[in-house]
Amino acid sequence: MLGISIYVIEISLILIFGWVFRADQKRFLTAAFIVLFVVMAFRNAKTIGYDSTAGYYMQFHGIKESFRLGWFDNSGLPFAMRIVRIFTKDYQWFIIITAAWICFAYYRLLVRHSEDGFISVMWFMGMLFYSFLFSALKQAWAMAFLCFAFSAIRDKKLIRFLVLVLFAALFHFPSLVFLPAYWIAKLKINRAFPLLISGAIVFVFIFRTQILNIMLSAYSKGEGNYSEGTRFIGTKFIFMLLIMGYGLYLFFRKNDSNFDSDLFSTLMYFLGIAAIFQTFCFYNNIFERLADYYFQFSVLFMPLIVTSDSTRLALETSENAKIKNRKSSFYAGGVKIHQIDVGTILYVVITVFCVWRFTFYMVNNGYLSPFVFFWQ
Repeated sequence: MLGISIYVIEISLILIFGWVFRADQKRFLTAAFIVLFVVMAFRNAKTIGYDSTAGYYMQFHGIKESFRLGWFDNSGLPFAMRIVRIFTKDYQWFIIITAAWICFAYYRLLVRHSEDGFISVMWFMGMLFYSFLFSALKQAWAMAFLCFAFSAIRDKKLIRFLVLVLFAALFHFPSLVFLPAYWIAKLKINRAFPLLISGAIVFVFIFRTQILNIMLSAYSKGEGNYSEGTRFIGTKFIFMLLIMGYGLYLFFRKNDSNFDSDLFSTLMYFLGIAAIFQTFCFYNNIFERLADYYFQFSVLFMPLIVTSDSTRLALETSENAKIKNRKSSFYAGGVKIHQIDVGTILYVVITVFCVWRFTFYMVNNGYLSPFVFFWQ
């Protein structure tokens, strides 16, 4: 029973920490990521996960004493494995080190850049970024490097950014799609943005076969094979469009007094690029991984829209609206029972959705449940 319910316990603890440390974001993030780390690191790596349970386990134990380090070979992971094997032949230690690296990278990202750590963690779990990192170890290491690369963008440190992206590419060569992000982050949102993204999606659709062959040639060492129609773009694409749509609504209202327009613009462009990559999932779901190199930063965007002044004002219909202090009143039998602002409603909706999606997926996924610790 414990194995099935461990994910319920995990997210329940995080919800409790969210309440206890509601006035101290850093303490909440510290407590939350300790819990996330424990479950990720101390799972039985030979039982829990997808490719980490077989392919990486066999690779770790079969790795040669020497090998060539090359970009196209995703050699960063075997190199890291070789370093770990100097000290221990136990694969579980490699999983523990990987979990520590991943959790620290996301922890640092949220401490530095999130407007609301609780919503960021909920989104990180609810959009299944967290569960994905249980298995896809090459991508997990690359995504962690890109978390630090994002900070380099914000700090305007080009050399640091380039070095971090190149390290990410050693672990997963397709992460080079993040290389233009430094310059994309300099772009500003304006009224042409919806036309730009829509035009890009139409262009990609028209030339999808040619673009696809080029991308898959790089991804598959020149094979250029793909499986058309394996899956549609999925709910994630719908989420991307909805988030961008609401973000544009907030931006054009311009009601925010403390709105970080630079961060907002950067994340909006990242969402747009992620949506473009996501459209290729019609052909092959490997492109979802390319999309996630940009979409993972939605963990920063969601707190922006929840804490936005425009969100809190979203229910106002006119200057004479009878909504005081940015509050929406609810009545039962003509008697006002409480007041709640729109931001709080959105806060609760996102939390409930993410808790439901995370627990449902984790408990019902045969590769992740029932949960087993490595000592069991």
